[in-house]
Amino acid sequence: MCYDTDAVNLQFALLCVSDWAKKWQLTISIKKCCILHIGKVNGDSAPELSIDGVALPVCNSVNELGVTVNDPLAPCDHIAKISNIPYVYISQCVLFDLVMCYKIMFSVYS
Repeated sequence: MCYDTDAVNLQFALLCVSDWAKKWQLTISIKKCCILHIGKVNGDSAPELSIDGVALPVCNSVNELGVTVNDPLAPCDHIAKISNIPYVYISQCVLFDLVMCYKIMFSVYS
């Protein structure tokens, strides 16, 4: 089955990345790694992938470079997250003087 071959190839790629990191004395932050299945996946047949013998957890969404991506590739999680950002900055303006408030609002909306 093609799925099995892809899983083996991905596990081999993870092994290569791990070996490369060890060669260059770098560490991989495994606690920041997870598996995001996109599309329909049978949970029983999903392969367990690992880095340095540590199994990677399966997650429903990830935040990569400020963009939230979920398994159905729906933008609702990302939009909900970024729509709250201006309110956070404006609420912080109450704590600062008026000049600082204008600077914060200018940086948010420019």
